[in-house]
Amino acid sequence: MNMKKTLSLVLALCLLTMSGVIGVAEPAAETGVFPAVAGEDGTTYVSLFDVIISDKWTPVWQDYVAAIVGEDAAPGLTAGLQGAITSDLYGEAAVAAFAGGGYAFDCDFINGAQSITFGDDAVTILKEDGSSETHTYEYIGEYSVGETETMMYQGTEISMAFPVDVYKSTDEAGEFNYFFLREDTMEETYHIEFRYGKDLEELQGYLVGPYAYWLAAGIDESADDETIRKVIALFCLENMDYSAHTEAALKQLSDLGFMGTWQADMTPFGEAYAAVDLTMAIDENGHGVTFMNGVQTADFEAYAVDSGEKGDGEGLYVAYSNLDYEAEAAPFAITVNDAGQTVLTLTADDGTISWIKLTDPEMPSEVVEIATAEELLALARTVNDGSAQGYPGQYFVLTADIDLTGIEWQPIGHMDLEDMSNTNCMFFGTLDGQGHTISNVTFAATDPVCGVGVVGMNCGEVKNLKVENVHITAEDTFSMAIGGVVGYNMGYVHEVTLTGENEIAGVNCVGGIAGGNMGAVYNCSVENTTIRVLGDNDFPSGRIIQQDVAECGGLVIGGSFGGFIDSCAAQGRVIAEGREPVGLGGVAGCLEMMDRVANCTADAEIITVQGGHAIGGLCGFSGTHSNGMIVAETEGIVTTEYPGVIESCSVKVKMNVPGATHVGGLVGTGLYYYGEETAFRILGCAVTGEILGAVTPGAVAGRAENSVIDSCQTDITLDGAPLTDEVGTTVVMYESGDQFEGEE
Repeated sequence: MNMKKTLSLVLALCLLTMSGVIGVAEPAAETGVFPAVAGEDGTTYVSLFDVIISDKWTPVWQDYVAAIVGEDAAPGLTAGLQGAITSDLYGEAAVAAFAGGGYAFDCDFINGAQSITFGDDAVTILKEDGSSETHTYEYIGEYSVGETETMMYQGTEISMAFPVDVYKSTDEAGEFNYFFLREDTMEETYHIEFRYGKDLEELQGYLVGPYAYWLAAGIDESADDETIRKVIALFCLENMDYSAHTEAALKQLSDLGFMGTWQADMTPFGEAYAAVDLTMAIDENGHGVTFMNGVQTADFEAYAVDSGEKGDGEGLYVAYSNLDYEAEAAPFAITVNDAGQTVLTLTADDGTISWIKLTDPEMPSEVVEIATAEELLALARTVNDGSAQGYPGQYFVLTADIDLTGIEWQPIGHMDLEDMSNTNCMFFGTLDGQGHTISNVTFAATDPVCGVGVVGMNCGEVKNLKVENVHITAEDTFSMAIGGVVGYNMGYVHEVTLTGENEIAGVNCVGGIAGGNMGAVYNCSVENTTIRVLGDNDFPSGRIIQQDVAECGGLVIGGSFGGFIDSCAAQGRVIAEGREPVGLGGVAGCLEMMDRVANCTADAEIITVQGGHAIGGLCGFSGTHSNGMIVAETEGIVTTEYPGVIESCSVKVKMNVPGATHVGGLVGTGLYYYGEETAFRILGCAVTGEILGAVTPGAVAGRAENSVIDSCQTDITLDGAPLTDEVGTTVVMYESGDQFEGEE
């Protein structure tokens, strides 16, 4: 069982959390999670599933399940979900029972406990026989349960490991000698999850030993009905299969009228959002996307069920994000306004948003097949001249490998530097490589350009593509967003590989998969690639302020401001031979104002010749602002995590960076931006390698103001000697050129 409260995804997908920033919880103090579980005056917990599995609550369970699988299948699947967490078996009996396959968990209280009260530093156990016992506990640290154990779930082998805060009784408490508490609290997840027993080592086995297949779940005995509804929703949504829509689920969505294009009514949010154009489209397959001022901001699967009186236009809506793999639900109402328009209203804890329907779903455009270099050039030409308005909604597929040897390539789409409001020359369609390869791409520019790659400006989708042997140079001081595959990504790039022998050179935002990014990049890889960051900087005042020159180079992304990156791998070199380059990293030069950076790896060499700043094995600089709305109006970017999370990333790096500052094995630094330094939270990452010539670097981060480093493994040397300081020493901040008036 894994129940973790998500952010308000429905509003994050649709509203982009316009109601405000949702911060992450502060890291656990030396006392761990116990005080939050206990509350101010102590809290008594009873078995969760004894409370929420009853005839009273069955309709609530079935509503959430019905949205995903259809109303007819809901009763059976609900029973299956409940059965998976109400087993009477645990320990060796469960190990034997599930040896041949299958699983179920016992989530009840064991050892005769009827209720458990946490208060101050004590726990009182009321037993079923009417007796009770009280023990005091001390925090002994964070441990891991199920460290090396895995299980097959929905066809995928998943790790069963999870962290716990461990408390040991100050006396001999027998089967209550140790308590293992997960991070859950009533405030955050409406329940708690825990284990208790007499043996520390045995309690760490999740699928083995005397506590196998057991994890107690408790709820405050005074929980109200709203809390119970929320915890049922949390359990159902986290344990459903979103890999494909059922026919019944699609019919529900269609019958209710969800499919089509909708525009958000921003007037309730005030003048600050008057310029925000937020649209949502749900197609006939239940796949949804949102766009904010023309930039794609979400990719999700939509579900809905009429859970009220049939035909009243009210029910339950569920959105599952294809980017962070989380689902959340909200009540909906579909009405018709005085103008005769169909209005969809979604209500969640964060607030309410209304959408006005613009169109019903259109039939998919005819698929255009591309098999030759000439056909690919024709696509580029008709995007660049604006005649096709970027092919919005058009689907292009490669049906063969394409060799561009000897061809003067022109990227598919570009930024019109004379009229940046002109979007007709940007690509809005889908380019599906179907596993084919575009090879031997050559492009060189001496005039200013913005957006260079196979695709120059992507506001649509590029996927399932291999690109090989790319040589691109854009050397003008005012050029930016130079990529091997995509120059500037404002849409989606995924399942893309850059291989062969590649060299991409530019002045600002230079990357292998994408030069500049405000969209989503995931499941991409880069091999045998050299990124060259050109130009020179001078900082005579002593302040290091970005100048958009010799800035942001990385093997996957050059510079990302906003957007999303997950599960990308990089191998190659990042080289800057000019004076004081800034923002260099193995995966990216910049991963700034991004809620989460996850599951990325790099095997990189980073070389500078004349100093440098903001250099890291993963990225040069990263973080989020405490005000997630700080540039919502000007840049269309909203963040909901502070500090921004960097998790489960692994880096092997060699840095030869003589005289460079703000250097870290993983991250160089945050960025001083509109009144404060952005902050990051590093979780479960690893870095190995060597740093040569840097000035007081850190094994993890060069500078980490207001940031958190948690569970990061390091094996780094500095000039041949072990580097043990996680955070380096710096004298000045690393600053953006964008500041409040008077700070420049």
